[in-house]
Amino acid sequence: MRPARRVDRRLDGRAARRAHTPDRRLSRLNDGMSALTMGAPLTGLFSGSSEASLVSYALAFLIVTMRVKFWIDDMAFFEDPLKGGDRSDRFFRIGMTFAIASWVMFIVAGVMVRDPVVAGAWLLGALLVSTAWLVAEIVGPKSYRLQALWSASNAGYVTLAMVLVLSPWLGGVLGVEASWVQWFAILGMALVLSVEIIKADWLRSAAVQLGGETGGR
Repeated sequence: MRPARRVDRRLDGRAARRAHTPDRRLSRLNDGMSALTMGAPLTGLFSGSSEASLVSYALAFLIVTMRVKFWIDDMAFFEDPLKGGDRSDRFFRIGMTFAIASWVMFIVAGVMVRDPVVAGAWLLGALLVSTAWLVAEIVGPKSYRLQALWSASNAGYVTLAMVLVLSPWLGGVLGVEASWVQWFAILGMALVLSVEIIKADWLRSAAVQLGGETGGR
């Protein structure tokens, strides 16, 4: 009977470990899609025969930086068993559908970066779908505090991406070149992204660890 009990304990232990181990497939999917998004603006910038504009370079840098930040956030989400790594509820499945659609739109935005208006339209679509993913998580069973910051920042991103899309019309209304409106939208999104990075939990955790290692306060 003792060997049987040992086997039962081992099986119970393995089952418990599996229950607390997130599904790495989602993290790998996030890694792969993020890598494609980071490479897409380079493809867009250097695919034409002429030199890309400074606005296109700035937009490409913004898309890459934004996607790196989102990748880190998503990685933490997928690797946490309670938040997203070990879930199968309908809100999570709906959210993942939006997530994949958003990732694809980010890639297209990067490829189209030579035309800031077209790239901005795809970026706007990606941000709107990303917001839908966030809403699916907020109304689901596993919402958490940081999602409030993401909701506010997404509203800023969407508004400024819309300004980017409408830049030719807004430039005509304001009597300025469309590129000036595009710079305003890009720098505005960069400011929102900077606030997000400063407020990010992973950055604060790194600062706490660094402070602990170096003496801190």
